[in-house]
Amino acid sequence: MFKVTCLRPKTDFSDYDVDIPDEVEASFCTNYEEEAICLACKDADAILAPSPFPQITGNTIRSSENLKLIQLTGAGFNTVDLEAAREKGVIVANVPGGNARAVAEYSFTMMGMLMRHFSIAALEMSNGADFSQLRQMLVSARPCEYKDRVLGIYGIGKIGLELAKIAHLFGMKIIYHDIITLPPELEKQLGATRVEFDELLESSDVLSIHVPLNKFTQGIIGWDELKKMKRTAFLINGSRGGIVDEEALCRAIEEKIIAGAAVDSFVRELLPFDHPLRTVSRKTKGRLILTPHIAGTTVQSFQKMFTESWANILRVKNGEKPVNIVI
Repeated sequence: MFKVTCLRPKTDFSDYDVDIPDEVEASFCTNYEEEAICLACKDADAILAPSPFPQITGNTIRSSENLKLIQLTGAGFNTVDLEAAREKGVIVANVPGGNARAVAEYSFTMMGMLMRHFSIAALEMSNGADFSQLRQMLVSARPCEYKDRVLGIYGIGKIGLELAKIAHLFGMKIIYHDIITLPPELEKQLGATRVEFDELLESSDVLSIHVPLNKFTQGIIGWDELKKMKRTAFLINGSRGGIVDEEALCRAIEEKIIAGAAVDSFVRELLPFDHPLRTVSRKTKGRLILTPHIAGTTVQSFQKMFTESWANILRVKNGEKPVNIVI
C-alpha cells in the first residue's frame, strides 16, 4: 500500500468534503517538532503538507527511506529543504493558484478596511469611544473610495493578476512590478502599467505584495523602501513573512511614515504575543490589521488545493509524472 503522511489533521479533509483516496494508506501528524515529523514520515512514500508550515527539514527527508514525493497543498514551498530533496531524488510539488482568488479577495477587502478606516472604527467602537467624536474623527481622516486610487501590485502572477482584475472593475489605476511583463493586450484590458520598483513604491496609494519568499525578495521592503512611499499609502502583505521587515513596518506606522498596513503572514508563525506587531500603541493598532495567515483560506480554495494534491499523489503512486513540480 502507498503510504502517505499528512502533516495536517484528518478533519481538514472531512470538513471540506474532500475524500481521502482508498488507494492510499494515510496517517496524520500534527506534532510539528522535527523529531515527531521524522518519526511519522519514516516509512512514507509521500508527505502531504501545508505550504506555510511546518518545516520539512533535510533530516526529515533523509530519514524517510521510501519518500518519493512532498506534496504541498498551497503555492509556497519555502518550508522545504529543496537541496536535500534534490539530493535524495524526491519530487517536490505544489498547487499554484489554488487559492489565487481567495488571496486576491483578501487583499481587496483589506484595502477597503484601510482606506475607509473601518479598522479604526471597529477597534474604537468596541473600546467604548464617544460615538460623535469618533465619527467626526473618521470623517476628518479623509476616507477614500476605490475609484481612481493607484493600486501597486508587487508580483503579477496568478494572485496579482486576479487582484488586478477585481480592482479594475472598481476603477482603480493599476501599476505593477515583476520580472515579467504582461502581454500588451492584457495590460490594455486592465489599464495596467509595468513600472520600476522605486516608482511602484513612490506612486502607489495601496501597495499589495504577491511575490514568493526567496533570496531575491527576503527583506526587500525595509525602512528605506517604506520611506519612499506616500505618507497616505497603505501596505498589504498577503504573501510571505520575511518579504517586509516587520520592525521597520512597525516603526513606519508608529511614526506615520505610511498610513497603515494589513499583514497576514509573518517570519515567525505562530506569531508570539510579545512580537512588535502585537505590542504597538493603541493608536497604531487601528491602522494595523493582523490576520493569522488566512488570506487563502476559503471553502473553495481548500477544496481545490486538497483535491489537486491527492490527484498528484495518485499520479506518483501509479508511476505517472506529477504536475506542478517545483523540483
